[in-house]
Amino acid sequence: MIRAIYRPMSAAFAAFAVLLIALALGPVADGERWGSLAATGVSFVLGIPTTFGTWTFERRTGIRAPYRLSAAMKGLSVVAMARSW
Repeated sequence: MIRAIYRPMSAAFAAFAVLLIALALGPVADGERWGSLAATGVSFVLGIPTTFGTWTFERRTGIRAPYRLSAAMKGLSVVAMARSW
């Protein structure tokens, strides 16, 4: 049970941390607009394993709570995209 919870959640938190780093460093590295676009791309790419991880978690445990984390990441990517334009 712990393994079913730990792996998807640790992957989701790692993806979230990378997204926050990309959002913080992107505007500094390549201008506000392109940095935000890069952060958006990173969040979409990281959203694939996060979504798979939450699906695996839900299938193994029957708990749907991690979908909220995946939805939060997708929301942040939309915010980053909106900031870029």
